[in-house]
Amino acid sequence: MPPLLVLPLAENAIKHGIAPERKGGVVKISATAHGQGLRFRIANSGRPLAANPSGNGMGLRNLRARLALLGRGSSSLDLRREGEWTLAELDLAPDVLGNPS
Repeated sequence: MPPLLVLPLAENAIKHGIAPERKGGVVKISATAHGQGLRFRIANSGRPLAANPSGNGMGLRNLRARLALLGRGSSSLDLRREGEWTLAELDLAPDVLGNPS
């Protein structure tokens, strides 16, 4: 797996979700098999996403650019609100992981 793909998402969960909240919050990070690839979910219970999140900050732009350079598979990054959680979901395609699809 390419290094440092999940780190910017964890940092954003803390910086933009948890840190601004006086009461703090919780960050959950999980990884699961998803077909032949992997799915990472980084969720935080802090400040919700803006009503129309652009996801165009430096960390997310760099992450998307790296995904584009790593392969032409179906890797993706999705940001959304799910109930009380702000969720970043990173799906890595088999070719990014060195597995043929």
